[in-house]
Amino acid sequence: PTLLTVVAAVIALCVLVIRSQLAAGAPVRWLPVALTIAALALVPSLVVALTVVPAAQTAHHLRLAWTGLDVFEVVALASTAFTLQRRPARVAVPATVTVTLLLCDAWINIVPVNGLAFYEALAMGLVELPLAALSLWVATHNLP
Repeated sequence: PTLLTVVAAVIALCVLVIRSQLAAGAPVRWLPVALTIAALALVPSLVVALTVVPAAQTAHHLRLAWTGLDVFEVVALASTAFTLQRRPARVAVPATVTVTLLLCDAWINIVPVNGLAFYEALAMGLVELPLAALSLWVATHNLP
């Protein structure tokens, strides 16, 4: 029941923001406060993850999850390239998504592994992290 309440609250927040943006066209002044509250509401889940969740778990669909993340990265990189070519003034959004996905992938690749797999993950990180840095540069610079 608590999770459903949180999901309903997040959906309601999104609907309120979209409706007020469409109606007024002005920035929503209460949105930063709402996002701060949402961030603080996630802190208990971090405590649970650190204290209750077992240190080792079996991932039943790891191949699907990893492949899905890689597909999203490909789509984000392609979207960034396409937007940069066609509408450079709007490239910040896909470039930011690309940064986020690449950083998450590098984190997920490196943190849980050991042995030879760790070095393979580090090698992948040497590809993903510079791409993330480049995407961050693209997202933060006003390109013509």
